[in-house]
Amino acid sequence: MSNCLKSQRSPRREVGKAKRQGFCVQEFLDGSKYEGEFVDGLKQGKGKYTWKNGEFYEGSFYKDYRHGDGMYYWPSGNKFYGKFYLNWREGYGKHIFPDGAIFKGLYHADQRFGPGVLTAPYGCQDVGIWHGKHLIQLCNTVEGSFRLEEFTEYSVDLEQTTTSNLSETPQTVLSEGYTKTDSGADRDDHLLLYDDNTILPSAFENYSTDIDHLPLPPHVRREFDQNFFGQLWEPDSHLDEGYKQDPSSVQPLPAKMLAHIHKHRQQAKTIDWPVANVLSCKRDFFGPKGPLEIASELLIHQASIGERQTVLQILLDGCVHPDVADSQGHTALIAATIHCQNDVINLLLDMGAYIDRLNSEGMSCLSVCHVLYYPIKCLCTFSALQEETEDIIERLPDEELTLPDDYNRGNEENIQSLEGSNQLDNELTSEPYFSSSCSMYSYDIEVSEKLLEVAAEALSHTGFPQQSDTEETVRKMAAKKFMHRFRLSTLNLLLDRGANPNISKVPLPVLFVAIMARDTETVRRLLLSGAHTDIALSLERKGHYPLHVAATLPGPESPKIIEMLLHALSDPDARASDQNESYELDKVSIIIRRLCRVPWEPSPKEGGRTALHIVCQRETDHMNACEAVSVLLSHRARTDLLWSGHSPLSLAISTGNEMAVQELLKGGADPNIPLGLGVGNALCALSNFSYNLDDKREKLLDMLEKAGADMLMPVQIGDTKGTAVDYAHFSFNQDSHIAKIPFHRLSMEERETFKARRNLLTLMGDLLRCKAVKREKEILESEAASSKVPMTRIPFQFCYHCGRSATVTLTACTRCHQVLFCSTNCKLKSWNKGHKEECIQAVAEQIKLEQKKMTHCSKPDKSKEWPAGFIRHEGLFNTCPIKKKKSK
Repeated sequence: MSNCLKSQRSPRREVGKAKRQGFCVQEFLDGSKYEGEFVDGLKQGKGKYTWKNGEFYEGSFYKDYRHGDGMYYWPSGNKFYGKFYLNWREGYGKHIFPDGAIFKGLYHADQRFGPGVLTAPYGCQDVGIWHGKHLIQLCNTVEGSFRLEEFTEYSVDLEQTTTSNLSETPQTVLSEGYTKTDSGADRDDHLLLYDDNTILPSAFENYSTDIDHLPLPPHVRREFDQNFFGQLWEPDSHLDEGYKQDPSSVQPLPAKMLAHIHKHRQQAKTIDWPVANVLSCKRDFFGPKGPLEIASELLIHQASIGERQTVLQILLDGCVHPDVADSQGHTALIAATIHCQNDVINLLLDMGAYIDRLNSEGMSCLSVCHVLYYPIKCLCTFSALQEETEDIIERLPDEELTLPDDYNRGNEENIQSLEGSNQLDNELTSEPYFSSSCSMYSYDIEVSEKLLEVAAEALSHTGFPQQSDTEETVRKMAAKKFMHRFRLSTLNLLLDRGANPNISKVPLPVLFVAIMARDTETVRRLLLSGAHTDIALSLERKGHYPLHVAATLPGPESPKIIEMLLHALSDPDARASDQNESYELDKVSIIIRRLCRVPWEPSPKEGGRTALHIVCQRETDHMNACEAVSVLLSHRARTDLLWSGHSPLSLAISTGNEMAVQELLKGGADPNIPLGLGVGNALCALSNFSYNLDDKREKLLDMLEKAGADMLMPVQIGDTKGTAVDYAHFSFNQDSHIAKIPFHRLSMEERETFKARRNLLTLMGDLLRCKAVKREKEILESEAASSKVPMTRIPFQFCYHCGRSATVTLTACTRCHQVLFCSTNCKLKSWNKGHKEECIQAVAEQIKLEQKKMTHCSKPDKSKEWPAGFIRHEGLFNTCPIKKKKSK
């Protein structure tokens, strides 16, 4: 093609001459000539421009540009009828070739760009989506195309977000790529582009000769668009938001093409061929397939069966693009990936195939390979993770494995050699396991282990072929196992050749799939290949990050994968989008709190779960969960963040994971962090009898007490304040069956439960009493040492036996008047337990103090305070016998 078509402007005019108006003829020094209309000295209106080499353009001009409807002619006989935009072929047009072939389609920047039909002189037609001279997408489906919807388990259980078809053009998709940028520098530049004066001076059209490399301000683009589309013009919202030189240049090719098709949708309704059928992949409305379509289908088919020489010959001809796809986006590279044709994959990539091209479902060849390599039943799916199933790996469905012909040819010798050795016997009788060398052992073939051993032994020692069903079964299993290993080599090959593990999110990002399969080696390869660890799933999947998924995994792979992700700079405190969810074991108390309309303001540290929350929430596999906790703490994961009112420590307590509790306390977790309403603190979580902790409560209580848990810390209980002891009694009374029914009517198990709970209440009451007395003594000693006047202080009051201080009425001991009791029962139990001696001693001390006071004839010091839990009884000191005697 001549450069005349691409030249932007005529030579610069002389300054100072009068501006031409109306119809004029202008000749230029290079031999070109213009005959047509002028406005203010610029070519504008109808006209004809002829070049010295014989090319000419006849049609509309606007401000010195070929702009609008026109016809371009080449001396070779080529003709183009259509629309032009700033000297480029743009929009729908028709190109007539000298041999009689005709192309009708969409153009952009002087190239085919979108739907089009190339009709040969003998009637056959190449129909599809074009990019330049190449047909890149067909309107029909090649047999054997990969479709995720055929994998019903993946499409139902996992997230699936497919890309839009070319026939669907939502405006939100088209406008996002025009103005949004990520870097700070781009945002600053973007703000400057709101003002046209910061881009170009006024009337730049008069001296601009290279409009392609100069920015086009929004108001100028809008002016040219109005002239170009005429009555079909519609305002574009992105033009009001800012400017980029090429609005679609920041988008990938499919999105860019989608935007271009949408831009010219009104013009598509006025042309004489069915554009909608091409966009809808309806091939039946056109003539027989042309040579490009036939060669494209042949390329995809030959790539799937591994015919490397045929593929090479097709690509060397230069007519077929290596990324040509069928209507489902199924390319030769994806076809080769499905059948593990590694030689063809290398050839296609060497010939320019794009390794990260997505099909119509939004899947790359790497994501397709992961779906095939990891069957859904070998993954720890989200539903299984939430149910904490102990055994996730199940047997594969009994499906027929379709192997390509070249696979049978190339691997027949390997299978035969395997039959003659003990390797097959070892593989078929080994324990189930998951590794990168062979991720699946169990195939759903109803053959017993004993029969497999007998068959393998027979085949390894027999010199003639076995004509039995057993041989076929063994061969089938060997073929499946070999095919699976080949798929692993294909996966590694794609990563070695630079496949982007972040390009596709359907059905999930490949890093999530490898993590859910607990394949530590593949996770390591993906991280080394640049897999992002900061990609979150959708809100339907609770916005989990890879670290959250790794934290839910059972088995020893969980801490290993967590450590890999943390070494890859994962945020250990990344929070999921489940901040509105509630802990399953607390839902009953939460409902009660809401029914009672108890006000609650969430803590600033409340939010979604972190990986540490999820690990501590695991009800099984406590040893591996403890290792995962240790790994997270070694990378400075925070222990004070809350979810649903819980900290990681309280969640570990609720699941009875003693090792995780010990690890958290050793790592600096504070047992006195105020938790959400209804949880209280770590001691309250321990005493919450809705958690099934069996006989672990006493040991956990000892851990927390040694770690400095404060028994006197105030916590909210309903609409009152109390302590962990009050919380424990409140929780005890919630189970009315255990707490209210007489002991003799309980079953043996219920009696043991009652005894364990009462024992815990007693231990907590004793700890609180000792803690309170000790603290009060320390306060009094510090005041005495500082020689300060004791401040008026109300001592902490609680039941001297059970430790309760809230929701009860406290009365003083009728003998010593120094301690309080909440009931006669507590008073009697405390008396029998040891208060009898304390009471006698206290009365004796009071008598001695009274005698001492009477000796000095002074009033008692009423400001003196008794230790915590005691009261000051003034009745003993109301009168002074010595003073009464003197008065007489």
